[in-house]
Amino acid sequence: MPCVDTLTLPHDLCERVTIYTDRDSWLAGRQGFLGASELAAVLGMSHYADASPMRVWQRQCAPGATPEPDARRSAWLDMGHRMEPVILTLWEERNPGAVLYRVPHLVAAHPVYPRLRGTPDALVFRDGVLVSGVDAKNLGVQQAKNLGEEGSDEVPVDYLMQGLAYCEIFEVPEWHFAVLLGGQRYLTFRVERNAAVAETIIGRALTWWALHVEARTPPPADGSEGTTRLLAALYPRPELPALPASEEAIHLGRLSRAARAAIAAAEEQQGAADNRLRQIVGPHDGIDGVCTWRANKPSKKTDWLSAFAELAARSDPEAAREIAARHTTEKPGARVFRLTIP
Repeated sequence: MPCVDTLTLPHDLCERVTIYTDRDSWLAGRQGFLGASELAAVLGMSHYADASPMRVWQRQCAPGATPEPDARRSAWLDMGHRMEPVILTLWEERNPGAVLYRVPHLVAAHPVYPRLRGTPDALVFRDGVLVSGVDAKNLGVQQAKNLGEEGSDEVPVDYLMQGLAYCEIFEVPEWHFAVLLGGQRYLTFRVERNAAVAETIIGRALTWWALHVEARTPPPADGSEGTTRLLAALYPRPELPALPASEEAIHLGRLSRAARAAIAAAEEQQGAADNRLRQIVGPHDGIDGVCTWRANKPSKKTDWLSAFAELAARSDPEAAREIAARHTTEKPGARVFRLTIP
């Protein structure tokens, strides 16, 4: 599968494209611009836990305050990057006549709104003409619920907005998403160009950009896990005395207290219903169409701390204490949020 160069692209697109030599310079080249893959995040509609307006703002305005990486998400992103050429090859094999050009370090600007940039996985040519593009997605089986009928545009809103924006950036009639689900099932989806809808999405996102990124004003925090982790990274330690209670703070505190009470009541209701079902099921496997109550497979867990202590006691306790001391580090205590309003 060849890689695209400026000689391959239409002349008017070449003037809006930058091709970087490596991944680090490509990532640096994205700074200062809104990516098409971030549209759902800045509009507060992303289905990803760490894709929030606050997170996009931080990457642009406070890049030094990066939250601790989530190990599982980092591994998932790394695997997706490694699987990308495989997924693109699957798409090309199933679309005879299409010539796929990989674009691993390309950044393209929107023809009217240059602040919006696109970084696609591949561009599709037929008879030497650019006709569409493809993005590869490596998803876990649990993501199947977010996908509709194959061949449709029933994809997560992040992908839908990304595809609509790419159609405008590259001025093509459609954009494809090649999905590998659980490492076993291959699916494809297609987003058709809709200039009016794309204009609305892009306009709102660029308004957000002007209000928050260009003005260096953080957006209101949402309730996502990513925003919680980001705020902990931005403000790891209290450095000033407590603030006086404002009307907004009192309102938010009462709102949080009421929400916690509602959650506790709902959890109590759920627990009672679940236990009543367990009581009905009794020694049976479950209730058809309602629930199951089965044992998980046995698992083994080694208490390595106790094993080390026993081994040390049998050999050289003093040497064991020295080894333990060398491998003991102090971790700063986490900043804990506690609600004190009654």
